[in-house]
Amino acid sequence: HMPSIDDTNRVDPGAEPRLRRAPRYWRSLDDLQQTESFEASAGRIAKVLGALGAAADDLKTHALYFEAQRAVRELALSNPLLDFEKILVVRRGENNLALPANWQSNSCLGNGGYDNDLAVMTDWRSGGKFATLFRPEGGRFIGDVDLHHDGSRVLFSSTDAKGAWGVYELAVAGGQPRKLPLIDDSDVCNYDACYLPDGNIMFTSTAPMIGVPCVRGSSKVTNLYLLETRSGNIRRLTFDQDHDWCPTVLPDGHVMYLRWEYSGLPHSNSRIIFQMNPDGTGQMALYGSNSYWPNGVFY
Repeated sequence: HMPSIDDTNRVDPGAEPRLRRAPRYWRSLDDLQQTESFEASAGRIAKVLGALGAAADDLKTHALYFEAQRAVRELALSNPLLDFEKILVVRRGENNLALPANWQSNSCLGNGGYDNDLAVMTDWRSGGKFATLFRPEGGRFIGDVDLHHDGSRVLFSSTDAKGAWGVYELAVAGGQPRKLPLIDDSDVCNYDACYLPDGNIMFTSTAPMIGVPCVRGSSKVTNLYLLETRSGNIRRLTFDQDHDWCPTVLPDGHVMYLRWEYSGLPHSNSRIIFQMNPDGTGQMALYGSNSYWPNGVFY
């Protein structure tokens, strides 16, 4: 599906930057009829190649097939929403992907043994080139990355030398990260933070000191907290028996998060997408409420 951009924005110098970049996209749209023809041909050719298998040796057919794929890819990448040159990524070795079970969170992950770094990817349209921005010492975890809206700095989760989980902030220009002053307790894990529109920071923490019942409390439950950056005050936002995960700011300014509904339901696996205001008010279901399926949602 293609975004609707008013024709007048093709050459209007006063248009928003995203719309001023639209001519490249419109040039692709001018070739849309040809591209759709390629798409139709690609589908037919794919069926023929599948039937022939290794015996397929018609070079013209192969060439048309790959040309169709190239044309479709070029049209997709010309979307003005993709008009950027760099992507911030986490690279992690396949031997330890750091994936907790669905009833766990970061606090259940081991301290060390990860081959990972935070990197900047360029030339992503043609295969990609990578430059390491930060690599933690001692094989420590790095993840839960959240880029500031102005692109100048980034939040991520990691552990210190003692294995304590915390949230760190790093300038995209480089340097050393600083650990945010969150809930300072040796038994508390803080991680998975996001920048809020008002300049504050929301994060998850095991500070409620609750354990998941069905695993005898071995998994520490996370709830959402607010760091008021000017005062340094910290306020708890959710008061749930089980996990609240993955705070993410939506385009309209609300914060989307994942809430585990555990009791009073057909089964224990309902994870419902919620939303709230950045100050913690107006908590309500966004997707999956009052339904048996999907029984688990992760995003």
